[in-house]
Amino acid sequence: MRKFLKLPFYILLVLALALGPVLGITVQGAELPARYDGFSEGIVSSYYHIDREKGFIVGIAPGTTAQQLLNVCLPGNCTVSQDRLATGVTLTATCTAPTPPETLPEDTTAPADEETTAATLPPEESTPPAAEATEPPAESTESPSETTVPETTPSAPPESETKTYTLTVIVTGDLNGDGNVTITDMLMIKSAILGEQLSDTAAAAADINYDGKITITDFLKVKSCLLGLEDVTSGRPAGTAPADPLILMTPDSSESWSAPGAVTYATDDNTVAMIDEKGCITTGTQEGSTFVYALDEQGSVLSRSIVTVVSEKLTVSLGAASHRLINGQKLTLSARFNHPVIVPIHWSSSDSSVATVDDSGNVTAKGLGTATIVAALPNGSTAQATVTVVPPITSITFDKALYKVKPGASRTLGILLAPADTGEELIWSSSNTSIATVNADGTVTGVSKGTATITAKGKYSGLSASCTVKICDVKQVAITFDDGPSNHTATLLDFLSEYDIKATFFMVGNRLQSYSNTLKQMVEDGHEIGYHSYAHVLQSQLSSEQITSDFNNSSKILKELSGAEFTVWRSPGGDYNDRILKCIPLPHIGWSVDTRDWETQSSESNYQSIRKARDGDIILLHDLYSPSVNGAIRAMKEMIAGDYEFLTVTELLSRNGTAPQKHTNYNND
Repeated sequence: MRKFLKLPFYILLVLALALGPVLGITVQGAELPARYDGFSEGIVSSYYHIDREKGFIVGIAPGTTAQQLLNVCLPGNCTVSQDRLATGVTLTATCTAPTPPETLPEDTTAPADEETTAATLPPEESTPPAAEATEPPAESTESPSETTVPETTPSAPPESETKTYTLTVIVTGDLNGDGNVTITDMLMIKSAILGEQLSDTAAAAADINYDGKITITDFLKVKSCLLGLEDVTSGRPAGTAPADPLILMTPDSSESWSAPGAVTYATDDNTVAMIDEKGCITTGTQEGSTFVYALDEQGSVLSRSIVTVVSEKLTVSLGAASHRLINGQKLTLSARFNHPVIVPIHWSSSDSSVATVDDSGNVTAKGLGTATIVAALPNGSTAQATVTVVPPITSITFDKALYKVKPGASRTLGILLAPADTGEELIWSSSNTSIATVNADGTVTGVSKGTATITAKGKYSGLSASCTVKICDVKQVAITFDDGPSNHTATLLDFLSEYDIKATFFMVGNRLQSYSNTLKQMVEDGHEIGYHSYAHVLQSQLSSEQITSDFNNSSKILKELSGAEFTVWRSPGGDYNDRILKCIPLPHIGWSVDTRDWETQSSESNYQSIRKARDGDIILLHDLYSPSVNGAIRAMKEMIAGDYEFLTVTELLSRNGTAPQKHTNYNND
């Protein structure tokens, strides 16, 4: 019985095909029969290179999640072993593609059938040109009533065909399969360049620029990524363009799409997106991907696009919110999408006299000032970054000529650039990386004992400066001098300057005016300035108001004479309690090595006490006495030639990453 019910349906179908041209029936926004599955026809391969023979999806950007990939690119039912995609993750996709309908017998095929079919197939399924189809054979003149139907009973409507694909995901730049781009990946690329064999997946991930080879260019691109200069993004094989443009839409939305010469439009899947005869695309509640086609008067396909429906609107970001360049310097802004897709971006600059930007996001600094660079998407989403063009470097100075670092430890080198607002990049290098390495921000790491020269060079100005780094079992100590300034302080300052040693001076307020020149020299040389009462009176003998008043008065004198401020303090005789600590808004500093120089008045005794200091010690001396200064100079010469390094009190107490706190006592013993 079912066979006989189907017979009238096929008779009506043949009648419609035969009478279509006579009655002026055309396809208007009709659904096209699917002759493809997403893997074969380009929904994936348009935006991610697929090596189908090896089973790879290549070109996923670092940070892409499985859900993003499935939502935007992969039709069908997909599973993946983990949400964070990394090189080597296996993805299994089950895609359902309709089986192409069977061809009708020749004696029932009319010219109208050919024309209509041309309007309902993708380009590869189109029939011969319309000019040939306009000369119908004699059979096409038959009356509809004379149309015959094959004696055999038509088969049931075609069923969908299920295909399962297993592909290995490859994240661009991620050779070791952790989902990130790290120094390990860069070193693996270096090894490959030197001849080491990589696995197929690692080799595919290493080819950052998609030229089919692993070269120094790929190595440098990963290095630039690690330095924060550019992103490693998803992509396609070099020199290829997307097979089809992408239209990314949200559920229950509409968007116009037009193609030159198109008279009507069609879609493959009305459940994902419908398109009317004017090219207006309307989405429903279902997410997924489908092709839309632009057709000419004969129903031939002029062009097609991919409509992908996702719940989250496509947005763009530009990473860092601000950049500093010097005149003439270039910068490439890397656009990042919240979905792993590639869509056109319109770039613009708020002030082209300061900075220009081209269609690829390449920024060029033109003149001093600030400009806003805007990246805009067709859907109205925007992102922006501020570009400030500043003067180039005119001088580079290290704050020390010699740094000492323990093997395995790291230390950021202090450097002063002029002008202070320069934005020129520094290129760092080490004369011997087997002894010490240096990264892009000037942090040195000790590798093995020895000495290396570290150089910082302006990328554009060419100006440079160098310092020496000694990798050794360094002992860091702070040497402090109380009760000054005095007549002996100037001699001490000359020595400290010659040997690039920084000390901490705890000074008495009523002595500052008498030694104003010495005080100015002390500040200019970068020594730490500490407070030691106004008149060297035991603080416990004073009221809280007197303690505070003395401190404020001394601070005012110091500011007027040198422009400096006290950063730490030490009560005369170490006389303090909680009440006294609360009166002075500075850290209170004790000592761990007491030379008792005021009592011995012996240069030899002072020398012996100082040279035995341990790592982390705070050494107490007084620059009021000549034996104290002479003993200290002798000891420091010997210690600096060895493995000692002298820091200010604040530097020493901040070695654990936390600066000393006010109203708190520190002895460091």
